[in-house]
Amino acid sequence: MTVGPQLTKCVDRHDYENPDFTPEIIASATALVSAFFLGPAALLAALPAGTAALETVLEFLLNGKLVCLSEPRRITVAAGRVASFETVESKSFPDSIDNDFSFNIVLTPNRLDDFAQDKNAFTGDVDHAMLQHNWDIAKAGSQGGLITEQVDMPEPYDADSSWGHYKPYSSTFKGPHYGNVTDPALLSPTEFFVPVFHCECEGSRIHDMLEALEAITDPLGTGICKIKILGIPIGKAICAIVSAALLPIVVAALLVAWFAANDKAAEDALQSGTLDIGNLVLVTGRWTWDGGHQGWNEIHAVRTIQILDTRTDDPVVAHPEVDVARWTDLVTDVPPRDPDGGRPDGMTPEQEATYDGQRQPEHQWVLHPLVDGCDPGPIIT
Repeated sequence: MTVGPQLTKCVDRHDYENPDFTPEIIASATALVSAFFLGPAALLAALPAGTAALETVLEFLLNGKLVCLSEPRRITVAAGRVASFETVESKSFPDSIDNDFSFNIVLTPNRLDDFAQDKNAFTGDVDHAMLQHNWDIAKAGSQGGLITEQVDMPEPYDADSSWGHYKPYSSTFKGPHYGNVTDPALLSPTEFFVPVFHCECEGSRIHDMLEALEAITDPLGTGICKIKILGIPIGKAICAIVSAALLPIVVAALLVAWFAANDKAAEDALQSGTLDIGNLVLVTGRWTWDGGHQGWNEIHAVRTIQILDTRTDDPVVAHPEVDVARWTDLVTDVPPRDPDGGRPDGMTPEQEATYDGQRQPEHQWVLHPLVDGCDPGPIIT
């Protein structure tokens, strides 16, 4: 079994801090990345301020914006029908610095036509009222807790004043057409908003660029860049000078990190088949709250995607019965993989039982238990 990579970290909700992204920091970071494609003169002008600014942005994206909503090693399981994609190719520069592949699912037991409300039924801020109405429907479902705002959450970086600390993630559809499919069940003549569960498969570009920057801007890994004297970040000034002197190395490292970044995380996570609109899927991964936007719950990073139903011709078809609780028990009993091939740390008792059972001699057959298996013999007590 292959799994999607997890390169980000999540923090406790009480430790989350919004970054102080001043206009100067954003401009400097954007200028540096833009200069990759404009030649040495532009790069020289973008350094050294750009490296420090870019490192600040990347550090938040990789290690600061996600809040853990489950225990660190606990796998969250979600079942739903794929409603929309957010591909790497659909992102414009500079957003393409994040090469995660995302998809959104309508959680079972709901289906699209549960949300096809007529806008004329709402007053005031119609878009807000419709999304709130449909969000209430989704939260009432058996998996509604996954998209419900959790208690005592911090304010997100890009908070929406009309929603507070949580704005439900949604995909927009326009009835009666859904893609190339026409279905009379979608009666709404105008667009409608479907609360979905956002799932992100992690690309490596942010991680690789931050790693490249830290290797160069922090000489020999000594921590010089983080030195402060009387509160003055003198280490950053030293590192900025070093970075400017090492311009060719900085440029080469960042360019390699940008273009060589892995964006095949979805392929690693997908267990079989081809992911398509309308697929009924079982998704596993880490349950988090994303504070880098308006604040919403998501699976980040996606570890596995199992297609349960390849039917895509009728995206509003009623979901087959999916016993998510049983699937959750089965999936969470699977032990985590240790990168060194040893016994994983921090396993649950159920995972330990599975791990130990898999290593019993009678389970080491290759062809068939009757051909190359062994009999464990009577149990002696």
